[in-house]
Amino acid sequence: MALVFNFIFAIVISINSFVLAASSQDINKMETAETLLKKGKAFLAKKKYQEAAKTFAKIEEEFPDFDDLNEAILLTAQSFLLDKSYVKAIEFAELLKTIAPNYQVNTVNDILVTAYYHTINNPGRENKNLHMILNLSNQDKTKHSKIRQMVVDILAYESFDKAICYTQQGNYFVALMYYGEVIQKNKESSLVPEAYFRCAEIFNFLGLTEDKNRIVKILALSYPESKWYYESTKLQG
Repeated sequence: MALVFNFIFAIVISINSFVLAASSQDINKMETAETLLKKGKAFLAKKKYQEAAKTFAKIEEEFPDFDDLNEAILLTAQSFLLDKSYVKAIEFAELLKTIAPNYQVNTVNDILVTAYYHTINNPGRENKNLHMILNLSNQDKTKHSKIRQMVVDILAYESFDKAICYTQQGNYFVALMYYGEVIQKNKESSLVPEAYFRCAEIFNFLGLTEDKNRIVKILALSYPESKWYYESTKLQG
């Protein structure tokens, strides 16, 4: 009987030791995650962005159950953005949107707008990053107004460039179609006043005085301070 009791007692002691060891490991793990978070913030404060990013990223990699994991991932994305490592910034910002879609939404979108803008290699209409930037910046058009304006103008320029080419070839009606595309589909573009003027210029050349005058009136009402309105008033006919 004593042997059985001693055997059971030894098993209980072993289980308790295992539980205590596991708990101790969890505590140390959480302390390590906290330490990494503080260390990363210290790097960030010293503008050592690459070191900060790597430190924060280690938390996501090694401590997926950390209570402040969302903060760590956000700080990783911000640090990579400040380090101009835009692809990595996008990676962690998109990760955060996936696992915590309601966490710091505006800040995450700010990171994505800026990072996507800096990764534009092919500024053509089909570049999906351009449309991604517009969709994200729709939530606050004033915050990223410069980036948004550049993206809108990039999207408008493809039609504008085609219109110029067709005008030079003497294919005026096709040119008018593309200028109309700039005006109708890219209303926020800074190219719109010039597109109106180029339409008035073509109408004037073709002797379509009423159409030309209609365009001049639009410029007078919508863009009275634009140089293109001033230029349109000099058209003869």
